[in-house]
Amino acid sequence: MTHSDLSAEMAETDAWISACLRKDPPDGLRHPPLDTAALISRVAYHGVVGLLAEDAALMARLPDEVAQGMQDIARGHAFWELAHRRLLTRLAPDLAAAGIAPLILKGTALAYLVYDKPALRPRGDTDVVVAEADYTRTQQILKAHGFSLAFAPGGQIVSSQCSYERHDGHGLHHVIDLHRQTNNHAALAGVFPYAELRARAEPLDGLAPMLLRPGLVDAMLFACYHRFMHIAKPITVTGTSHLSENRLIWLLDMVRIARFLSDSDWETLVVRAREKGLLRICHGSLVAARDWAGLDLPAPVLQALESAPPDEPPMRFLRAGRAGRLMANLAATPGTGQRLGFLWETAFPPAAYMREAFGHAGRPEPLPKLYLRRAWRGLAALTQKGGTDL
Repeated sequence: MTHSDLSAEMAETDAWISACLRKDPPDGLRHPPLDTAALISRVAYHGVVGLLAEDAALMARLPDEVAQGMQDIARGHAFWELAHRRLLTRLAPDLAAAGIAPLILKGTALAYLVYDKPALRPRGDTDVVVAEADYTRTQQILKAHGFSLAFAPGGQIVSSQCSYERHDGHGLHHVIDLHRQTNNHAALAGVFPYAELRARAEPLDGLAPMLLRPGLVDAMLFACYHRFMHIAKPITVTGTSHLSENRLIWLLDMVRIARFLSDSDWETLVVRAREKGLLRICHGSLVAARDWAGLDLPAPVLQALESAPPDEPPMRFLRAGRAGRLMANLAATPGTGQRLGFLWETAFPPAAYMREAFGHAGRPEPLPKLYLRRAWRGLAALTQKGGTDL
């Protein structure tokens, strides 16, 4: 099968899944476009197994092995959700006692805000952003709760996040991505500053009131932005790599958030998008949500977004290519000392990171060899163009 044939088949499958989600199932449900394993893998990538499995009428019309496979996965999601919720609700009081105000982003926040059942919003981790002054103390609290670093960070300056993981008593894997900025690129860190989001945040009452989540308008802006950041970037789900800019669960997040937005909220969204240089990004994401997930996009909002200039700063950054983004991140790093540190960590990341990222398991190699391997791979990447045609 050629690449174009595969792409056409995946596009047909994605359209098939989208139609099922919008309660407009296509003809030939008993004969899906892919074999059972490939179809379930694609549905799992899109993050909508649970939502489809909830539709009893749809399950009755699908081949038995497809319906059974989806229902089995959905039960696994529900079991994981119970365990993950338990970990987070135990963590929350200790963070609060330390005076830390953790802001929960993306999947976990939306699971407990706009979905009827949190398990219907699967995710591989929980994203938590805290004030920079609280970053180290939050790491200590995570360690006290049995979490350990999932992998070594690339440096203290070039990286503003780290992942902590834990396997619970049932063998379930839990990951918390801890951030001190909402974007690992220094040039984009100011688009959604923690202090600004915190000022408009509200308690995540569905999970634990000591945990915070962005306001609805900020949540929609962030959902649009998050989808854009992953364009042309493969995502691995259950061990399989997928490439699609229109991951359906991200688009459904926008549909679910939109149900709670008033006309005034939409007006505020346009104003903030203009201030942040996100008009074009929001246009691409919201139109995709309309076309693929049935978002009711108000006409005045669409008209305002269509007036977006083509060269908003985030767009320029992501189109700049690896070398251009490197220079932009350097320019956005404050202070001469920090900039020198940024250059040093970019050229010579910590040894632990190099061994994890560029070494071979069970085969010790000299550190200089790993740096040469990284440099060789990076030469081609530096010449690549960036991100999107939005």
